[in-house]
Amino acid sequence: MNHLFRIISFCFFLVFFVTSLHSQDSALYKWKISTRKIVQGKYELVFSTDGVKGWQLYSPSQTVPDLTTTELKFGDSAISQEGGFNEHGVVEEISSPVFDNAKVKLYKGPAEWRTVINIKGVVPAELQGSFQYTYGRGEEFYPTPYDFHVLLE
Repeated sequence: MNHLFRIISFCFFLVFFVTSLHSQDSALYKWKISTRKIVQGKYELVFSTDGVKGWQLYSPSQTVPDLTTTELKFGDSAISQEGGFNEHGVVEEISSPVFDNAKVKLYKGPAEWRTVINIKGVVPAELQGSFQYTYGRGEEFYPTPYDFHVLLE
C-alpha cells in the first residue's frame, strides 16, 4: 500500500512539474499595455515588450499560410479594432522552416505595436480584451493568448 502511495505521489509530482514548465513558456513574453484617447470613443492601444533572449516574436502585419499571427478580441461587440497594427522596433525577415521556408517577419528584441479601437456608446473605465500573439524559435511555433485589462483615459 505504501509503495502504491509513492507511485501515485510521483505521478502527481510529474504532472505538476510538466504543467509548470508549459505555463512558463506561455508567459514567456511580458507585455505592457497603455492607452491614449484620440477623440470621444476612439483610443490608441499600445502593446510593448522587451523581447525574450533566444526567442522570436512574429510580426503582427502578416499572415503565414492561413494563420494570422496576431489578433485582438473584445467580449463586447461595441468595441472594434480600426485597421491593423503599426509596428515599431527592429524586424528581420527570414525563411521559416515551420512554414516550408516561407518568408516571415520576426522581432528578436523589443517591439511596440499600436492600434486604434472604436467604442460605440458608453466608454468603460477599464478595457478588457484578449491579445493573441505568436512567438517561436527554430521549428517551434506558439500562438499565445494574453488576456488584459487596461484603464482608459
